[in-house]
Order: sequence, then C-alpha cells, then structure tokens
Amino acid sequence: MSRIVWHIEDLTENACKIADLCRENGISLALVSKFCLSYQPLVLPLLKTAKITTVCDSNCSNFGLFPASNSIENEKKITKTLIKTTAGAINSLPDLPPDARPDRVFVSHTALLDAIRQLPHNIMPQVVLIAENGDLKEGFDQNQICAVAENYADLDIIGVSSNFSCLTGGLPQIEDVEKLAQTARKIAKIVQKPEFLSLGGTVMYDLLKSGRLKNLVQELRM
Repeated sequence: MSRIVWHIEDLTENACKIADLCRENGISLALVSKFCLSYQPLVLPLLKTAKITTVCDSNCSNFGLFPASNSIENEKKITKTLIKTTAGAINSLPDLPPDARPDRVFVSHTALLDAIRQLPHNIMPQVVLIAENGDLKEGFDQNQICAVAENYADLDIIGVSSNFSCLTGGLPQIEDVEKLAQTARKIAKIVQKPEFLSLGGTVMYDLLKSGRLKNLVQELRM
C-alpha cells in the first residue's frame, strides 16, 4: 500500500521562502493540496506558518475538512478554489454544507459556465477562465477567451489562469507569460475588474526568483 512520508519542518521552511519571494514580487501564493486530499495535519501548518490564505483542490468535500469558520486561528479567511471540476459537481453545490462550497472555480469550457449560471445567486462562486497555452490541457483558446467573457458577463468573472508543464514537460518561457498577461488585461477591461492572472505550477520558480513575473502575474499556484 502506498503512503506519503513528509518532513513538516522542511516543507514549512520551503513554503515560507516561496511565499516571501512571491510577496516581494507582488504575487500571492496559493497552496495546491489536491494531491493529499487537503489532509489537515499537512495543510494547516503550511497555511499558518507561510501565511497562505488560498487553497486549491479538485474535490469540494475536502474543503469541508477545514475549520468550520474556514479561517486559520480566526484571523485569515481561507479562499477555497476549485481548480478542476465537472458540470455535475457544480450542479451539486446547493446540496453541500456552506463550508464545503468553493469561493472560486477555475473553468475550462462553457458547459461549466452554463452550470454556474443555474446556481442560486447567494452561492454563486467567482469564476476564473482557464486559458490553454499549448500544454495540451483543457482550456479556452486565447483568441476566443475574450468572447467567452463577453458572453458570460452576468457571471462574476475575475480573471484568467493557466498551467505549465503538466503534459508537455516544457519549461515556461517569459514570452508565454507575457501573452497570458496581455489576455488577462483584456479580460479585466471586459469585466471591469483589476487584472488577475493565476499561474501554476512549481516550474514557475525560476521566473519568480529572477523577478520577471512582477507586474505580470497576481497569483502562483504550487
């Protein structure tokens, strides 16, 4: 049977270094915890020590494992971000307890947007449109994503996300990031909100460390 062994001191030290580096560049760090089902003995120390307030998972039931107030020590509210989902999961949100519902949903196709449209207004999450950047993952073509934002302007669309090196193995290039940032700026004008670009994953570290993501990216997911 498989098992995970972790050294929490090393993990929290690394998380603090990355979080501080992000803050120096005006970027927020989001913790992707789906790999461990948001297991609390692992996730909560990382959130507390590195002062991270955004958790990304692909299963809403894992959000329900967090403290009932969805806050850490009653100070920092956790932003629950659903980064991979289905229309069926969106349809079931009204049946979930409030603490298990996401604050944000990353959306890769219009079927999910249609499902969100049908939700009661009081539980409707914010929407981040996923842009396909050539990594062969799901997402909207960058030449079409602005039209999608216009067609779903009644939803609370806040920006754009993308992911690097999941399937192709190619490292991200600054030109790719600049193109995504330009797309995020276009979306910001359409939805009349501050520009927001969320990028993953850990392969973004070299560009982050070099300072080249500053003023281009608002959130990194690792």
